[in-house]
Amino acid sequence: YKENAMRTLIILASTLLLFCAPVAQAQPTAQQVLESVDLVRAPGSDFVFSVNAKLLEKADAPDNTFEVKVRENTKSLVLYRKPVKQRGRVLLMDGPDMWIFIPGTSRALRISPAQQLVGGVSHADVARVVFNIDYDAKSVEVVNEGGEDLYKLGLTSKASNTPYRTIVLYCKQNYEPVKAEFFSLSGKLLRTAYFENYQMVLDKMRPMSIRMISAVAASENVVLNYSDMAVKETPKSYYQPSYLNQIR
Repeated sequence: YKENAMRTLIILASTLLLFCAPVAQAQPTAQQVLESVDLVRAPGSDFVFSVNAKLLEKADAPDNTFEVKVRENTKSLVLYRKPVKQRGRVLLMDGPDMWIFIPGTSRALRISPAQQLVGGVSHADVARVVFNIDYDAKSVEVVNEGGEDLYKLGLTSKASNTPYRTIVLYCKQNYEPVKAEFFSLSGKLLRTAYFENYQMVLDKMRPMSIRMISAVAASENVVLNYSDMAVKETPKSYYQPSYLNQIR
């Protein structure tokens, strides 16, 4: 009788431990981490913001200021505001395709998103603030950097005309991006981006500055400062090459 009672108690205790033990939280997939990082950077699918690009190594370099209008995440308009001699230019990015309208020309010209705009910054770096439109998350692991556990993501481009072939993205476990390393088709490191100046914007802490440090030349180091971010829908008709000459 005692043996049976003891066996029953052991079974009951084991059952209670199973129910009471904390459930281990599964590590998110690479794609889930990437999409969560993009939600930190972008406040929605339709929004606007301003970005100022400044060369770090040239104190007398002119500011380059752009107004960006994003629609449905995949479409972006970039309106040139400074320097004055470039005012009136309009850039359209629709998926992987890009066009630019320059005042005095008859129509918008198709260009590569990888073409450089300011220093080492490409047109796509300014037009796009999320990664998952152009890149697939292929891997995720937890690494320790400076005493903090970070997610390390391996991203691979979806198309041949993206600015970078692969990206290694580091983010905190609350999905705030810390840095990203950008690589060419040959695997050469081109630049490293540091996400800084976190501020509470539209109910979330977001990085409002990105330092782009070139692995090729210090003269290409650039800081991107973001401002005036707001959720706003821009008319669908704006996002076609034939309409760019009408946008002011």
